[in-house]
Amino acid sequence: MYRHALSKIFIQKCHVNMRINKTANCNTENFKGFYNISAELEQNIPLSRGVIDIFGSDIPWLIMANNNAERMEKARRMSIVFVLLFLSPMALLPVFNRIAMKYGSKLVKSVLSDNHKIIHISNKELTDAASMKKGLEKLSSNYENGPIENLFRKITGKKKQKPLEYQPMLEDIKTRYNLKTDEQALEKLRRKLINTKNGVMCADYLFSSLSLGSVGFINNAITKKKTGQSGFSAEFSMADKETVAKRADNYEKTWKQRYAALLGISFALGIGVPLAVRHGLTGNTGKFAGFMKRQVSKFDYEKGIYMSRWSLLLGNIIACHTGAVLANRNVTETKDNILRFGMADALFFGGDLVVGSVLGRLSDRFLKTNLIDKTDGKKLLPRLKPMKTLTNPRERKTACGLYWLNLAIISASMGFGVPALANRITRKDVQKELKSKNIQEFDFLKQFVSSSKLAETIRR
Repeated sequence: MYRHALSKIFIQKCHVNMRINKTANCNTENFKGFYNISAELEQNIPLSRGVIDIFGSDIPWLIMANNNAERMEKARRMSIVFVLLFLSPMALLPVFNRIAMKYGSKLVKSVLSDNHKIIHISNKELTDAASMKKGLEKLSSNYENGPIENLFRKITGKKKQKPLEYQPMLEDIKTRYNLKTDEQALEKLRRKLINTKNGVMCADYLFSSLSLGSVGFINNAITKKKTGQSGFSAEFSMADKETVAKRADNYEKTWKQRYAALLGISFALGIGVPLAVRHGLTGNTGKFAGFMKRQVSKFDYEKGIYMSRWSLLLGNIIACHTGAVLANRNVTETKDNILRFGMADALFFGGDLVVGSVLGRLSDRFLKTNLIDKTDGKKLLPRLKPMKTLTNPRERKTACGLYWLNLAIISASMGFGVPALANRITRKDVQKELKSKNIQEFDFLKQFVSSSKLAETIRR
C-alpha cells in the first residue's frame, strides 16, 4: 500500500517536473526568438530608426497635431517615409545586387546564382587585394542569409544554399582579360567589386533621395486638393483662410524652382558620395583619398542591404530633410521642420550612442557583465559589443533589456517635448502675423476716418 502511494507520488512529481521543464524550454525558445529579433534590429540601423520613429515621434506627433488637416498630412508623410526609407531597401537592394552582379560586373552567369553574395564583402576588406582574399575566405566559410534572402529562396524554390565559390570567378577573369598571375586576377576582381558596390550605392542613393525629397511637395499638393486651402496645415485652426494663404505666397510662386534645386541636390548626393567612397578604395594618393580610405567602412551595407548609421544620416539630412525644408510653405513651417528633424536626428544618431554607452558602463560596473567593447578604442563613449557576438546567457538577457531600454529612452525624449515646442513656435508666429494684420487694418480705418472728416470739412 505504501509502495503504491509512494509510486503514485513519484509519478505525479515526474509529471510536474516534465511540465516545469516544458514551460522552461518554451520560455527559453521564446526568449531566443525575441533575442534574435532584437539582435537583427540592432544591426539593422534603418529598421531601428523605423521603430523609434513610429513609437517615439510618429504616434505622439499625430496625437499632438493642431488639427485634422495637419494630422492627415503627417500620417501620409510618415507612412511614405517608413515604406521608402525602412522597408523598400530590404526588397530592392537584393534585386539591385543581383542585377549589378549579372549585368554590371558580369561576375555571375545568372541572377539566381548563389555567388551573388560576394557583393556582401565589406568596404574595409576591399582596401587591398590581400584583405579582400581574407574577406572572401571568411564569407565563403561563414555566411548567414538575411530574412529577405530566405524569403527569396522560398519563392524560387531554392532550398539548398551552395557555399560561395570565388575561385571560378578568378579563373574566368584570368581567361577573359588574358591575365597571367593570380595576384593580377585578384586585383581585377577587387576593382570589379568596388565598381559594382558603388553602382548599387549610386542607384540606392538616387532612388532614396529623389523619392524621399519629393514627399513634401506631393503632400502639399494633396493637402491643397483635399482641403481647398494653401499654406502650412498647422495654421488652419489658428488663423483665417486668407491669412494662412498669404503666408504661403512665396511657396506657390517658387515651388518649381525649389523642386529643381532638390533634383540637383539628389543627383549630387547620389553620384558624389559613391565616387568619394570609390576614390578611397581604389588606392589613389592624396590627402582626400587617404581621408576617404579611413571612412569607407562608415558607408557600407550590412549584408548588402542595411544602410550604415552614417549613410542613413547623410541620406536623411541631404535628401529627406532638405526636401522637406525646400517644400516648406512659410518660415514658420521651416522652423517647425528644422526643430523636429534636427532633434530626431540628434537623439537617434548621437543620443543613441551616448545612452547605450552609459547603460553599458553601468551594467558592467554594478551587474558585473562584460558588454562594453574594449577594442573600440574610445575612452569617453565606448560602444557596446554587438548582441550577435555574446554567448553568456546572463549577458545576452542584460544586453537585450538594455537595447530596448535605450530605444524607450530615445523615443520618450523626442515624443512629446519636441512637438509641444514646435506648436508653441507656430502659435507665436501666427499671433504675431494676426497682430500685424489688425494693426494694419486699424491704421487703414483710422486713415479712412481722417480722410472722411477732411472731405466733410472741405465741403463745409
